[in-house]
Amino acid sequence: MNTGDSMFAKILVGLDGSPYSNKAFIYALEVAKRFNAKITAIYVIVRPLHLYGDEGVVLSEPPDKRLEEEGEKILRKAKEQASNEGVELDTVMASGDPSEEILKLSKQDYDLLVLGNRGLSRVKAFLLGSVSGRVSHYSKCPVLIVKPWPSEE
Repeated sequence: MNTGDSMFAKILVGLDGSPYSNKAFIYALEVAKRFNAKITAIYVIVRPLHLYGDEGVVLSEPPDKRLEEEGEKILRKAKEQASNEGVELDTVMASGDPSEEILKLSKQDYDLLVLGNRGLSRVKAFLLGSVSGRVSHYSKCPVLIVKPWPSEE
C-alpha cells in the first residue's frame, strides 16, 4: 500500500470495452483526480478455449491480430480520455486469464483496483468465473467494483 500523502497514488483499472468497464474507468478517473493519482489500465486478451469432454480444457493457439488491435483501440481511447481529464495513465496489454493477469499486475504496489462488475460475455463469465469476484477475493489491495444503475442492466 502507498505510504505517501495520498490514500490512492496508484490505481489499476481493468478494461474490456464493455459498458461496465467503461463506467469503472470513469470512476477510476474521478478517484485519480481527487487523490492526484496515476492510473494503469490493463486490457487482457482472453485466450480462446476448446473444450474436450473428459480431457478437460485445452488452450488453443494464441489469439489473432484482430483481438490485439481491439485491445490497442480500447487502451488508446482510455489514454485520450485520461489526458483530457488531466490524469496520467499507463497502459498494459496482457494475454491469458483476465483475473490472473490483473492479480499478477496488482502485486506491483497498487493502492486500488477498479473493475466493472460484468464483462463482455456471459459465456466467458460462465467458463472463466467472474473476473471481478475472483479479483476481489484474492486481491491484496482494496477493490472497487462498479455496478451499473438498475436502468442500465
